[in-house]
Amino acid sequence: MSELVFDAVAYRYDNADAAAVGPVSFTVGTGRSLAILGPSGCGKSTLLQLAAGLLHPQDGRVSIDGAELSTPRKNTAYMLQNYGLLPWKTVLENAALGLIIAGQPRIQAYRRATEALARLGLDAVAQAWPRELSGGMRQRVALARALATDADLLLADEPLSALDALAREDAQDLLLQLWCEEGYTQVVVTHSVEEALFLGQRVLVLGPAPGRQVALVDNPAVGTRDTTATVELARDVRALLKGAAPECAA
Repeated sequence: MSELVFDAVAYRYDNADAAAVGPVSFTVGTGRSLAILGPSGCGKSTLLQLAAGLLHPQDGRVSIDGAELSTPRKNTAYMLQNYGLLPWKTVLENAALGLIIAGQPRIQAYRRATEALARLGLDAVAQAWPRELSGGMRQRVALARALATDADLLLADEPLSALDALAREDAQDLLLQLWCEEGYTQVVVTHSVEEALFLGQRVLVLGPAPGRQVALVDNPAVGTRDTTATVELARDVRALLKGAAPECAA
C-alpha cells in the first residue's frame, strides 16, 4: 500500500519568513496518479522532496498509509529532471544503483536490473554509457531503475522536460502504461497543462511563489489527448493558472 496524504503542509527554507509552499492538502490513494502543475518557482519540486521524506514540513503532516513520514523510504522511487544517471556508470550499473544502495547483493541487483532493462527494450545497451544514449533512452533507464526496486510510490520531477515533442509523447505513453500495469502510486510534476491532464487522475494547481494551492481538479479524461473533454478541461486549468477560476473546475 502507498496512500500519500498531505495535511495542511507548509514548508519554508532557513532564514525565510514566508513559506516556500503551502499550506497544501491532498490525498493520492493507493495506485492513483496525481499531477502537480504550476509556474516556475512555486514549490512543485519542494512538494516532491517532502513526499520523499528528504524535507520535513514546519507545519502540517505528510503521511504514507497513515504513518507520518520522517525519513526516506526504500519503496519510493524518485526520478529527477536530469534522470539522476551517473555518467561514470554503465546503463546496467545505473539501473541497479537503487538496489545496491538498499543493500541487495550485487548479483541479485544486476539480475533484477537486467530484467527491468529488457522490459523497456534496453537490454542491447546495458553496457553503454549514459552519454551514448538519446534523451528518451536515458529516461527509460531511470524508469528501469524504478521498476527494478519494486517501488510502490513513484515521484517524478519534470522527467520529460528535456525531450522533443514526439519523444515526449512516446515517454508520456510509457509512463502511463507502466503506471497502469504496475499499479504503483504516482506523483508527476510538470509545467505542461496537457501532460498533467494525460498523466494525472487529479491535477493539483499551484499559484505563483510562494506556492499556494489554487485547486485540486478531478480529471476523468486521464490517458486521452485532444478530445472535447481534455480540451475543455485544459482551458479551465489554464484559467486557474491565470487566476480566473471557472466554477466547473473550482
